Amino acid sequence: MLLSRGDIISIERGLLEVIPASGKHVPKKWLSDNRVGIVTEILRKTRQECIVYSEYTAGRYGHKLVSGVTLQFKSVLEGAEAYAIFNADLTRKRNTKHGRAGDPLPKGQFHVAKGSGFCKFWASTGLPSRRLSSYYEHMGNLSQFFFEPQDIYASNNRLKSSQLQPLQISCVEIEQAFNCADKAPTINRQHTDKPPTEATDKEMLQPLKTLGLKPDLATGKIYYGNTVIREKVTRGNVYPINDLDNAISSIPIYEYEDPEIREFIIDIVLAELEEQGSCKPGLV
Repeated sequence: MLLSRGDIISIERGLLEVIPASGKHVPKKWLSDNRVGIVTEILRKTRQECIVYSEYTAGRYGHKLVSGVTLQFKSVLEGAEAYAIFNADLTRKRNTKHGRAGDPLPKGQFHVAKGSGFCKFWASTGLPSRRLSSYYEHMGNLSQFFFEPQDIYASNNRLKSSQLQPLQISCVEIEQAFNCADKAPTINRQHTDKPPTEATDKEMLQPLKTLGLKPDLATGKIYYGNTVIREKVTRGNVYPINDLDNAISSIPIYEYEDPEIREFIIDIVLAELEEQGSCKPGLV
């Protein structure tokens, strides 16, 4: 749907990147709400899989009870669980008001060494480095990334921590997978020179419906959004109608276009207008 209007899509360093043909930026909330569904479609078309981070635990493993931190992952398409273990210290390094050196750290806390495998993995995501004793406070940041899969079935669901890295899928690869490599050139979008049109008491915008990603039994509804019915737009939340007209009229019309796809694209345009302040909160 995004490709059909000339947008550029890629997955760079584990993050979904969407560059609209309009030159405007994609609203962060919209991208956050739809990123998993979009990536799911990309994976299916490119016949790939990826994993996402879910949680971590700190403990001692093996018959030697070696301390470490375990990161739990789940594959996006199949929902298979996997894990990776990194070396970590679970005891205090020095005396503090919270305890003496050698005492166990509170549950969930861990320290890592400079240049350790965990630090290298963290750096691969592009996230800023942290104090070696405070990474446990920022583990939730890993949930925004998509990571390359491994043959977890041959390793009893254990990932090789040294080979764990963010997913990369280029825009060219995505366009080829969706048969958009030879797409028509993007139409330049320009506003008209007409003076702004004010909404009168009799004017009212028609309600719109967003196109939610329907649940897929094979994938699990966790990866999809629900269909949302847009509220009726009244005088209380109407915005300059010329902005709406210009934005919608600038969307290219394609032959045999699915009406729901057009509603989906209009939904993105409205979200852009809201974030730029062209429409009031509550409209989208």
